[in-house]
This record gives sequence, structure tokens and C-alpha cells, in this order.
Amino acid sequence: MLVDMTEKIYKTTPNNVYTKNMKFRILAHTDQKSIDAMYNDYSPVFVLTTGRSGSKFLASLLNLSPDIRAYHEPKPALQYFSNFAYQHQDDKRLLTTMIDAARMELVLEAYIHGKIFVESNQCSTFFAPVIKDLFRRSKFVHLVRHPGDFVRSAARKGFHQNDSIWEAGRVRMKDTDTWDRLGQLERLSWLWKTSHQFIEDFKTQIKADRIMTCRIEDILHETTVVQTLLDFIGADTIPAETIQEVQQIKINELRIGPDEPPNMKKVAHFPTYPVWDQQMKELLRHYSGQLAEIYGYDLGGECDRTVQQRRPGQGHTPLLSIIIPNYNNAEYLRECLDSVLAQTYENIEILVCDDCSTDASRAIIQQYEQDYPHKLRALYLKANRGVASARNHALQHARGEYVSTLDSDDYYQDHRKLEKEMDLIAYHKREFDKEIIAFSDIVLVNDDKSISCYQALAQGIEEGPVFEKLLTRSCMVPRDFIALRSAYLACGGYNPAFTTHEDWDLKIQLALRHEFYFTGIAGTAYRRHGKGLSSGPFRKKTKNLWRVFHANIEFGTDCDQKRRLEDAFSHFMVQRDKEYHEYLKYQVCQISAERGKWQGRAFYIKALLYDFGVYGAILILSLLVQKLWRKIRYALTQVRHRLELRSLLVEKKIKLIVFAQKIL
Repeated sequence: MLVDMTEKIYKTTPNNVYTKNMKFRILAHTDQKSIDAMYNDYSPVFVLTTGRSGSKFLASLLNLSPDIRAYHEPKPALQYFSNFAYQHQDDKRLLTTMIDAARMELVLEAYIHGKIFVESNQCSTFFAPVIKDLFRRSKFVHLVRHPGDFVRSAARKGFHQNDSIWEAGRVRMKDTDTWDRLGQLERLSWLWKTSHQFIEDFKTQIKADRIMTCRIEDILHETTVVQTLLDFIGADTIPAETIQEVQQIKINELRIGPDEPPNMKKVAHFPTYPVWDQQMKELLRHYSGQLAEIYGYDLGGECDRTVQQRRPGQGHTPLLSIIIPNYNNAEYLRECLDSVLAQTYENIEILVCDDCSTDASRAIIQQYEQDYPHKLRALYLKANRGVASARNHALQHARGEYVSTLDSDDYYQDHRKLEKEMDLIAYHKREFDKEIIAFSDIVLVNDDKSISCYQALAQGIEEGPVFEKLLTRSCMVPRDFIALRSAYLACGGYNPAFTTHEDWDLKIQLALRHEFYFTGIAGTAYRRHGKGLSSGPFRKKTKNLWRVFHANIEFGTDCDQKRRLEDAFSHFMVQRDKEYHEYLKYQVCQISAERGKWQGRAFYIKALLYDFGVYGAILILSLLVQKLWRKIRYALTQVRHRLELRSLLVEKKIKLIVFAQKIL
């Protein structure tokens, strides 16, 4: 959608201050007078930033204006020369020549086409002093992001850790001995402070009307800030509705593909700033505290130290109930319970609700109950009632102020999972006086514990009010979050009418009342296997997805919103079907390669029978047979054509022989 809008805008007739003097359509036709005017009278705009601060989003947003031609990283990107520019500030002539050679033609092209040139490339930051003299009426936007959020984003991207052309040109200390002793967190904190201090010093060299400071957080949430920025640049305003629509789109999110080069050293997880430990926050404050305060960012202080010094289990922390429903998962149950007992948050009670298991689960539960009488309580249902009823039964018996759940075939991946989520809840309660729901990422693992994927990377993360995103399945919130027990009860607990996706229904209900926030870590390992509590036929899951959606769509505020949500959910379901069938094809290929093609075909038929039933499988197979028959018929036609051609050739040969005999 954003791409389509941008293409449409580019085709719009330009209407701004430069259009009146536009004489050339082709760069090669530009005369010297126009080139001189570009240097002296034109106002290109350069965004000064650290990187990982929303610069790509800003370029996409500004391109919605028909007056602007914005670039994020135009070629050459100068990615190898940021540190060179930082270290050679005294060589103005050289830096001027470099930036002139790199940007003159691109800026000139925007000028002759009546557009306002905007570049949001982090690599141009340390060229700012020479840019202001080269383009004498140039303007600058100082783009700022919370230092903790910058460090987290940069660390996940591999800044000051990887081996790449970007890293070779990354700004660093001149004192290499001191630099080599710093860890990644210190280096990134220094980078944030040094970059913004450089920009602050640059502000003293330029008139105030040529530079504007913006926080990316304000650009993402306030339409008035965007309009002020457009006015500063010299462009017409963009409709507020369009800005709000774009503000919902995440751009330049971290992607780690299966073929990601190892030298890039990207990492999927890094804690969000509110759950950093005290040492990490102190390091950041040491480098960035003064500037962060100027920009309006609160990095914490004594209050943080008081909270961090509390010791779990000494009455200073709320009781947390961990609800574990179990049905015939004896082979996984020990690992599940051990992972809970290993958590650094100690003020917990574990409620294991056994749903009438027939395996060795009861003996295992009794053993743990004896070994940990003050931690673990067992609840036994007299009949198998399903995972939703098991969770609800335990919820009624829970004593904790807060509650989380964990399926008995899953386990906690990170021993700090509960501690970080409770820290995040405490942070929002302390700073904003509101109760939130805290969650971590899910790691999808196979039976051998090999990681299949990180769900946050695959599906995306949203924070804050997430009702619409949850309803349309366009963001990830796992079922193993922490929320107030009273919040669970206010929603009526889990709906037993849904045999699958009952947790999704509860999350939607909770999202109407509370905001969700992410810790940034991988909390739970979700095991993929056929006997899981949430496993079931694909057709059954599809049916339940639609049931849950229609049960909650009534909470849409108006008809237009409901229609938009229905369209978004339908799109999700179509994509889900495609992904499932791609997964089946992948499995067939894998099994065929390992065990032979007939085993692969047998798996496919078995999967169809399981997921779609006998009639559905027959229908799908009949379509496959029709496709196969078309291929056979085509092959037979080709054979017939070859035979006919061969008979014609034989007939011609006979005629030639007869003709030759007559002549002789």
C-alpha cells in the first residue's frame, strides 16, 4: 500500500517554490546558471542521526508529499566513510570534495524537477559542517531516539560486533586501546552520545532557522509534529489520516533469514530498556545521561536502584501463580517443572492441573509435590474436560496476585523470563501508574530441541493497545504472558467452547482492558509435536479461528472499522492456508529425499486425511488426479504426434525409393 501511494505521488505534477524555475527534464541538459543556483539558492534537507532511529521510516513518510523526493541511503551510501569523516574534521577541503562528488548530481536532479531533496542517511551526519557550506541554504533535521531503544536496536543489528563494510566505517574512539577494552553496550552508548554531541556542537555553527530537532517517538505518534516538520522543510501538508495510516506501518524491522551471513552477527533478542539490570542502566547513564535529559528522556536513577536492590522471595515482590495444565505429557513434564523451578523470580506458586491423564503424569506430579511442598500444588480433574477447563480450574484455586500459564509439553527458555516480565509490570506501574500485561518471545522448537524459528521475528511484535492487531492476527503475543489474576477473572477466564485458540480469545478480551508490553527476550520454548495440548486438524483450527474472530468482531466501534478488520483477517487466513500448504510440500520433499518418493506421497495423503477428513481428502486428491491425467494426456498426445511424424517420414522414404527405381 505504501509503495503504491508513493508511486502515485511521484507521478503527481510538482507544485512548490522550485517548479516556477524548472527548465530542464534531463540532468545532462542543465546549464551552469542552474547549477550555481542549486548551490546558492536551493535548500536540500539532510537528516542527522545515529542510525537505527527511524530514518528509513522518516524517508518513507516524507515521500508521501508530492513536493519531496526523500532518500534513505542513496548510492553511494558512504557507509565506509563515517568514521573517516569523524576522524578528519580538520580536512574540510577533502570532506567537501567527497560529499560533492557523492551527492551533487542527485541533489541537482531533485532541483531541476522541482522537488525538495531529503536524505536520511546516518553516514551524512559527520559531513554536516561541510554540507552547510557546500549547499549554502541547506537545512538539517536532527533525529533523536531514546538511547536505550537505540542500543537495543543496534545490538540486535550487530553494531560494533559484526564484520562488514558498515562496521569498518562505524564511528569509534581515536584511542584504540581504550576502545578495545569496551564491551558492546559501552561502545553503543558512546556512539549515541558522541553522535548527538557532535550534532549539538554543529548547531552552534548554524542559524537556528536551518535546523530542527525531532524525536522519532513524537513523529510516530503525533501528526502535528509531522506537519511542523513538513512546514520546516518547505513542503505542503499531508492529510492527518494519511499520516496516521503510515504511522501504523513498521519499516526496517530486524530480519534474520535462514541464509543470513554469520559475519553479520545479528541477534534475535535483547532486553527492552525497562527490564535492563542496574549495571546496564548505569553504563548507559554514564555516557548518555546528560544529553538524554536535554531531549526529554528519563533514564531512571535512584528509583531504579531501589527496585533492582530488592531480593526476590523476601516479601517485596507479588506472588505469581504459574498454571500448568497437563494431559498425558509425562515425557515432557519434568523438563517443564524444572524450568519453572529454575526461574530467578522466586516468589511463585506452581499449580499443576492434571486433566485425567492415563500415563505416568500423576506419579511425577506427586513426586514434585513432595519435593517442593511450599512451591507446588497439584489439582486433579475427575474427567477429561480439555485444556481451557483445566486452566480455569487452576485459576479459581490460584493465590497469586498475578498469573501466568505454561503448557506441560513446553518449558521456559530463559531463566529470567518471569523476573523480566514482573520488572516490566513494576516499571509501568511505578512510572505511569497503570497495570499492563507483560510478555516475551516464543521459540518454536522441534522434538530434538533444535530451533525452528522465533515467533516474534516471523510474525512481528506490537506493544501498547493491541486489540485490532490481535483480532486480525497481525502481531504476536504468546499465551504465556503475565497478567493480574483479577484481569483473567474479569474476562471470565478461558472459553471452554473453543477446543483450540481459546488463549487467543482470552488475549483479545484482555486487550480491550489492558495494554501489552514486550520484554525483548525469548521466554518460552514451544514444542512442536503431534500430541501437544494445542494440536489438532487444520480444518478444526481454521473453524475455531473464524469462530473466535466472529465472537469478538462485535467490539469494533463502527461498520467501517468492522469491514476493515474483516478484510485484514481474511487476508491473514488466505496467507495461513498458503503457508500451510507450502509447509506440507516442504515436508513431502524432505521425506521423499530421506525415505523415498512413495513415503513422501503417503505422508501427504495421511496429512490430507487428518486435516481435511475423508471427503476433503478425496476432493483434493481428485483435483490432483485430474492434473496428473492432463499431464498423461499431454504426454500421450506428444507420443502420437511423434508416431504420425515418423510414419510420414517412412512414407516419404518409400515414395523416394519408388521414384528412384522408375528413373533407373
